[in-house]
Amino acid sequence: MDAAQIVIVALLSPAVFQSALNRTVERRLVRISTRTLISGLIVLHTPALSHAAFTQRLLSASPPQPSILDTPEDDRIEQVDAQIWHTAFSVADNEGVAYGLAVQLLEAVEDDGVIWRDEVPASGMVRWTKNSLNGYVWDGD
Repeated sequence: MDAAQIVIVALLSPAVFQSALNRTVERRLVRISTRTLISGLIVLHTPALSHAAFTQRLLSASPPQPSILDTPEDDRIEQVDAQIWHTAFSVADNEGVAYGLAVQLLEAVEDDGVIWRDEVPASGMVRWTKNSLNGYVWDGD
C-alpha cells in the first residue's frame, strides 16, 4: 500500500473531540461551542457562528442603496426597497461557510420567527428577510 493511500480514522464522541479541541486552542483564547441544527447535524463553532451572533449580523445588515429607475414617461424616480433580502448563497459567501450550512443557519433564525422566507415562483429562488410583523400587537379581532 502506497503512503498516499493510507487513511487513518479515529472515532471520537463529540464531547471528547470538543474537549480535545478546546485544549488545543486555549492558548489562542478561542472558544469552541457545540450546536445542534434542525437537521440533527452537530457542528463545532466559534462564537461568531453562535445562534445569537449570526442572528444579530443578519438583522443588522446595511439596507440597500437607493436606485434611480427610468419610468416609461422618462421621468426619474427614486426607488428604495426597505427589505434586505438574504439568500443562502449570499449568506454562505458572507459567512465563509458551505451552502448547506447557510441554509440551516437561516432556517434556525426563521424558526425563531425573526425572519421569514419568500419563495419566488418563477425562479424557485428562496430568500429571507426580517419579519416586520414580529412583536406586532394586533388591535382587533
